[in-house]
Amino acid sequence: MNEVNTHKKWINERDIYRKVYNIATLPANTATCIDSTINASKIQSIVHFEGCATDKNNALVPIPYHNGQQNSYDNYWYITTSGLYITTMSVGGLSQATITIEYTKK
Repeated sequence: MNEVNTHKKWINERDIYRKVYNIATLPANTATCIDSTINASKIQSIVHFEGCATDKNNALVPIPYHNGQQNSYDNYWYITTSGLYITTMSVGGLSQATITIEYTKK
């Protein structure tokens, strides 16, 4: 999860940085801090976020994911001054997650 300067510029002419996370396990119905070094006090803009994980049935689940009919299947991400968090669905944890975030700094 090393920070990499992509050498691309965002619409505000700031450098775009990227971090990639490989996470073995994300427990069910839990907000998990996956990185405390990337936080809201340091980030100006989120340029891109994508992720994918495996559920208990070995199905691939995108992150973020919203079922639309059953909130128990939702998972999402957010950033606070404490770090980058992933909140997982209550029906089961996720494993083998890969998450990519691109952002600009303040």
